Amino acid sequence: MMSLYFAVAARRPFIAMKECLPNGYFSCFVDDNSSRGPTAEVQNSIRAMQVIGPTAGIYFNPEKSAIMIGRKASLDEAHAVADAYTQILGAEPTIVFHPDNYGDAVEQARAAERYGKVHLGVPIGSPQYIRAWLAKRIEVLR
Repeated sequence: MMSLYFAVAARRPFIAMKECLPNGYFSCFVDDNSSRGPTAEVQNSIRAMQVIGPTAGIYFNPEKSAIMIGRKASLDEAHAVADAYTQILGAEPTIVFHPDNYGDAVEQARAAERYGKVHLGVPIGSPQYIRAWLAKRIEVLR
């Protein structure tokens, strides 16, 4: 019964988040959600949850959030976007930068290994991140 209550209560905030992403994508499963799209739209989606969520007893938890900054013109621009997310959230979430934001090939390779997140048990991110995650899972299962 509690899941049904949550689904009804979460509907309005989640719809508000989705409506902020006309050029993006929003999905959710119970209290986990994922948004992707143009930076301004995703930031507006977070703001919508911060405003409407509490009216339904739902609060955005920055400490459990992960932001994957996509390809930008420079690493400085990527850091500016990360700073904006930190300001919006009022705390510093986990932030990873797209490998192409780094100029040096060695740094790009390191970033590719970190560029990802597990969402609902599924790794999303760079092929290198996904391969490393799968290798660890296979090793655990042996």
